Amino acid sequence: GHSGGWPPPSAPPAQLCDAASGMSDASTASSRAEQMHYLMRDLKLDRATAALMYKAERLQERGQLPQALYYFGKVLEAQPGCQEALW
Repeated sequence: GHSGGWPPPSAPPAQLCDAASGMSDASTASSRAEQMHYLMRDLKLDRATAALMYKAERLQERGQLPQALYYFGKVLEAQPGCQEALW
């Protein structure tokens, strides 16, 4: 099965993308795991809700606020007391 989100082998090396995007997806894999661990441990979120929270924060960082608000809303549906998801 071909996954649509992954670049083909002909894609340029990640180093070239770093300057443009500020951060390559490949180099954020470990920080994503650390962030998920933090969300689950400190905010007492389950894995699915932590994933939503992570996605919302990433969208917020990129300035995609409508999408970020959608995901923050999903987090609050699952965890109404989650202060991190409130603006």
